[in-house]
Amino acid sequence: MKVMISTLLSLFLLSFSAVADTTAFGLTLGKTTETELKKIYRAKLTGVNQLINGNIYSIPVNQLGIEGARNAFAIFDTDLTLSFIKIEFRQSRFEALNQILSRKYTLTEQRNIPFFGNKHAFYKHENAVIELVAPHLSDIAILSYITNEYVKEYQTIESEKRKRNKASELEKL
Repeated sequence: MKVMISTLLSLFLLSFSAVADTTAFGLTLGKTTETELKKIYRAKLTGVNQLINGNIYSIPVNQLGIEGARNAFAIFDTDLTLSFIKIEFRQSRFEALNQILSRKYTLTEQRNIPFFGNKHAFYKHENAVIELVAPHLSDIAILSYITNEYVKEYQTIESEKRKRNKASELEKL
C-alpha cells in the first residue's frame, strides 16, 4: 500500500512539474535545445542574438500548423537552450490569438484594446512571459514567449543603456 501511494505521489509530482514548463508549438522554454528544434522543424540558422549571444533560427511557418503566421523565430541562449519564441501574424489575428492565450495563461496586463491604436496583452506562465503586441499602423501582430531570465537580462541591459545615455547628456550640458 505504501509503495502504491509513493508511486502515485511521484507520478503526481512528475505530472505537476511537466505542467509548470511553458511549451508552445512543441518547444519548451528553457529546455528545448537547438538539436531538438532541428528534429521538430526544418529550422535554419539566421544569425546571433546580440543580447544573449545565442543563435537565432527561422522556423518555416507552414510547419507550425497555425493560421495567419508569417514569420517564426526561435532564439537560444549560450547554454543552447530555448529562451525566446517570436511569431509574426497578420494583425487581423490579434483578437483570436488573445482569446486563445487568455484560456491558457494568466493575464497580467491588457491595455484597453482600441479599434485603432496599439494593442497589447501580456500574460505569465511559470518561467515565462507571453506578449501579444500589434503596433498601430502595422499589418502584423507579434506573439512572443520569453523566459523570465531573458526578460531580466533585457531589463538590466536597457537600464544600463539609459544610465549611460543620461551620463552622456550630463557631460554635454
